[in-house]
Amino acid sequence: MKYTSSIAIALALFVAGCGGKGDAPTGQVVATVDGQEITLADLKAEMGSDATNDPAAQGQALERIIARKLLAAEARKQDLDSTPLAAILKTQAEETALAQMLARKVTDGVPKVSEDEINEFLRSFPTSVTDRRLLAVDQFFVPNLPPKVLEEITKVKTMEAAEAILNANKVVFRRTVSNIDTVSLDPGFAQQLVGTEGNDIFVMPNGQTAEIGRIVSSRSEPITGDAARQAAQTILMRQRSVEMVNNSLGRIISEGRRKVQVNPQFQGKAAPVAPAEATKQAAPAAAQ
Repeated sequence: MKYTSSIAIALALFVAGCGGKGDAPTGQVVATVDGQEITLADLKAEMGSDATNDPAAQGQALERIIARKLLAAEARKQDLDSTPLAAILKTQAEETALAQMLARKVTDGVPKVSEDEINEFLRSFPTSVTDRRLLAVDQFFVPNLPPKVLEEITKVKTMEAAEAILNANKVVFRRTVSNIDTVSLDPGFAQQLVGTEGNDIFVMPNGQTAEIGRIVSSRSEPITGDAARQAAQTILMRQRSVEMVNNSLGRIISEGRRKVQVNPQFQGKAAPVAPAEATKQAAPAAAQ
């Protein structure tokens, strides 16, 4: 109720300035687009886990919904919604949304983290919380790294050597300088990563993509007191949620695959997708 009231107040003037004819929306309706209502529930869903009472963030979320509805309306005017590609994209979007809802249902049952678990985490993974680091990293982002090239790179210790291997194998990459907060990383990897400072490069594969980098500088920004315990609890809950989603959805996919029949031409082309990957929001590209 508190959330609803704050949004209604915060958006009252914003919506009034959006233009259009007739009376301004009231109550649970925050805007209308050509007679189609956008409700507080729509706005909350748009903001998702980023839901906040900040008027600017709420206004941006509302603008995204309005823009999407206006563009969709124009697409319908041009009969784009009746094309074969539209049917494919609609199915993809629906299936992705349902997979995400299934994953969310699984995470609703994640057991809470105990005080003993928090204490053990703080002792075992200081780099993530009590000795948190902000790192400046010189890195190569590789959108498609072949396994053989990855294996070669794991045997070298400098960026120059890694770059030579990428070039020799004609692998496309992009060099960037980025900032990494160790609290956002897998705790085990964060410990490993900080251990490479002033020494070796690190390699962080993620499916077909990979990041290869070297720590340029490091600054200690510890989290202490109650904030440290809260951070540890959040990390542990995130790990536990991912594990439960992977295990639960993995079983569903594994059992379901027994009934799947695949054209022989496509057999064994790639490893089965990970459950977590299957629940990500899809952004299908248009047919080439």
